Amino acid sequence: MATCYHCNNQFKDEQAICNKCGKANVVFKQMDDGTINTAWVRLKIMQEQLRFAIEHNSKGEEFEKAGVIDKAIKEYELVVESEIGPGFPYERLRIIYTKQKNYIEAIRVCELYKRGASQYGVQLMDEHIDKLRKKIIKLKNP
Repeated sequence: MATCYHCNNQFKDEQAICNKCGKANVVFKQMDDGTINTAWVRLKIMQEQLRFAIEHNSKGEEFEKAGVIDKAIKEYELVVESEIGPGFPYERLRIIYTKQKNYIEAIRVCELYKRGASQYGVQLMDEHIDKLRKKIIKLKNP
């Protein structure tokens, strides 16, 4: 067993990503000649990041379909906080927070997504942010 450097969670030695917080931990693959196979390490981290994102996105989706929105939010936020995976959890969180009229959180998620997004993704999020800010103004000035 290994201990996560970020949250002190115990996880299997062969894992490169903590199954609790989703953060990468240094895992080395020593070759027979004593050298470290860094390509293996990078591949293992990418595989674990993808597994983590898929697992928590799927759980979030299941909770959302079951109407357990608070648990869905927690699952999607795990992926967003770990800064891995596709845009799916960002989009779901934006939609959920907008439906809850929690526009500040919806904007926060859009801003987080923009950090790693393509130019098109940034433009799309900017459009969403503009719409959300207009809703905030309407709430303040009915």
